[in-house]
Amino acid sequence: MSQWQQVYQLQGSWQEQVSSLYNDSFPMEIRQALAAWIEEQDWDVALTQESVAATLLSFLLAQVEQLCSQEQDFLQRHNFKRILQQMQGKFQASPLHMVNMITCCLREERRILCAANMSPQQVPAEEPVENMVISERQKDIDCKVVAISTAVQEIDQVVKQLQNMQEDFEYRYKMIKSRVAEQGKAGVEKWEVDMLQYALSVLDEKRKEIMSRVTSAVMEIGTLMTSQLAPELAAWKRRQQLACLGGPQLTGEERLQCWFTFTLQSLFLLKRQLDRLEQLIQKVTYGNDPIPHQKPQLDEQVKQLICSLIKSSFVVENQPCMHSQPQKPLVIKVGVHFAAKVRFLLRLPEVDYQLKVKTTFDKDIPEDMLNRRFVITNKPKVMDVEPVNGCLAVDFRHMQLTDPSTHGARNAEGSIPVTEELHTLSFEAQLCLQGLSINLETCSLPLVVISNSCQLPSGWASVMWYNLLTDEQRKLGFFSDPPCASWCQLSEALNWQLNTNTGRSLSVEQLDMLHDKLLGPHALHGDCQVSWSMFHKDNLPGKSFSFWEWLDSIVELIKKYLHAIWIDGCIMGFVSKDRELALLKDKEPGTFLLRFSESHLGGITFTWVEPGQNGEAKLNSIEPFTKSILSMRPFADIIHDYKLVADGAIPENPLKFLYPDIPRDEAFGNHYIHLQKKALPYISIHFVPISTWQPYAVPAPGNAFPWMCNSPCSPFAELGALLNAETWEDAADFTGN
Repeated sequence: MSQWQQVYQLQGSWQEQVSSLYNDSFPMEIRQALAAWIEEQDWDVALTQESVAATLLSFLLAQVEQLCSQEQDFLQRHNFKRILQQMQGKFQASPLHMVNMITCCLREERRILCAANMSPQQVPAEEPVENMVISERQKDIDCKVVAISTAVQEIDQVVKQLQNMQEDFEYRYKMIKSRVAEQGKAGVEKWEVDMLQYALSVLDEKRKEIMSRVTSAVMEIGTLMTSQLAPELAAWKRRQQLACLGGPQLTGEERLQCWFTFTLQSLFLLKRQLDRLEQLIQKVTYGNDPIPHQKPQLDEQVKQLICSLIKSSFVVENQPCMHSQPQKPLVIKVGVHFAAKVRFLLRLPEVDYQLKVKTTFDKDIPEDMLNRRFVITNKPKVMDVEPVNGCLAVDFRHMQLTDPSTHGARNAEGSIPVTEELHTLSFEAQLCLQGLSINLETCSLPLVVISNSCQLPSGWASVMWYNLLTDEQRKLGFFSDPPCASWCQLSEALNWQLNTNTGRSLSVEQLDMLHDKLLGPHALHGDCQVSWSMFHKDNLPGKSFSFWEWLDSIVELIKKYLHAIWIDGCIMGFVSKDRELALLKDKEPGTFLLRFSESHLGGITFTWVEPGQNGEAKLNSIEPFTKSILSMRPFADIIHDYKLVADGAIPENPLKFLYPDIPRDEAFGNHYIHLQKKALPYISIHFVPISTWQPYAVPAPGNAFPWMCNSPCSPFAELGALLNAETWEDAADFTGN
């Protein structure tokens, strides 16, 4: 089904949106009549090549004319003729105007279809209002860019008229001058002189009109760039910062490229028009001629706008990132290859030479700001045209930092740690285009350089804090006095981290647990401020690690050992002991849940309900499993095979129901690895996790329940040894009971 057929089937408010889309733009009658042809054309290519746009316009007008001749209904034929005349008058002088209008209509159709097809559950409550504001702002820029392009195209037509008028004036002037030279003043009639004077006055008025139009166009472009394009570019860069942290996917560069390209085309057309005016005044000028008085200033303004637009469009599209850590950009390890990508956010006219981009590390940073100086080993690379978007871009894939210094980090009083020291990577080039030489430079977001992999969590914490709390692209002294983050800001960033690294977001209850872990259970959620020290530098109460070290170790544990059951929602994870007690105390014996350890870095445990005395439930927890154990055996298999030995009884698995009441094998059945193995010629063996029940002392105040310990001899006992024991008592002795 074609796009237009889908649009045509929309109902209600969606139909109204489509109707408003075609009110003042492209005729809806032509959109419907030529739907298939319109959707088959490559309008993106036509946006960059005026010759292609002119060809498409010719085809379009020819097809509309054919519709007129084939239409049998008198009224409809009249409408088509009227539309044909309007399109000829509107687009004949500016084919690019027509192309941009159709492109905008097709893009908005797709957006409306996408929104209409989304179910209410998929659309966040605040999204429609926000998207509406963005859409209106973008539509306003679309209209402004098209209006400027149209105005500049009209100036081009007026300049051509001026050329014709000046040629006519020159002919008359030369004729009269030649007759005066041959016959004297008597050979020229007064009316001829009056006509020549009138032609000169008309010429003067036309020149004044052109200079007024050019001045107005230059002012409009300047206003567009400063008040609309610059904020949109800044907003895109801010979205890029948040995307680096795992935030919403970065979008909008193609729309920016379209705006920048059209604006640059208008500026270059104005520059050519001013050059043509210069040629005209070399042939004919007079007292109070407006061109020589105003042109130098306009020339300079146009050149400045061109340079500013091209410089601002030279951006880092992909921030520096090690190949091994795609989810942690901007942390670079010495001696490890990393990549970055630079591009133009516009389609430049074809350059007549290879544009080389060179890289510089820590350019113009004073010596006293850095502990160490690094050298980047990378040769300049040539920019090439991207096949997808048609812009110039260069991808640096194998950059590397070396540390030539032999001394370590400074120990001077007040110096900041290495993982809080910020560096920059600069990209430079020199572009020569249409007589202009433009020095280009852009830089990455601030980088953290590490020398050991153990510094990666600290380095990434610094990157997160910087990009979360400032939109400045190069504030290298940020950590001399780092600002605080509100809990709302930080919780959103932490949620992004979990979602990006583990594929699952946190629930409100899980975020509440993190809030209480960091700030205490009595802190308010809304206005709470979290300092950099609280987040990363200060240890948690009674612990030997910080909040970020604890959380990062859990994220790594999920990524490497628990990903499948985390994605399936089997792990409650972030739940305090008190909350765990409240959830399980009224549950059936054998009900258990999985949570991350609060006392161990990168540990997970399970707690289950066991019948107690007087019918009261008793909770038992296993000593946390860390990567050293989980690297030996999948956690789902541990849960399946877990056994508890108590008072010489037969070992049994106390884990029956995953909270709230899901049978254990139903919850974890898809994740049992040992049950999925194919039959072998030998009887396979596997390790069984066993805990032995031992008398324990009264728990210390504040502990909700005691911990069950794994076997003293080993976290696992061999099933074969248990089966070979003559009695279960012997088996208990084997396990160290």
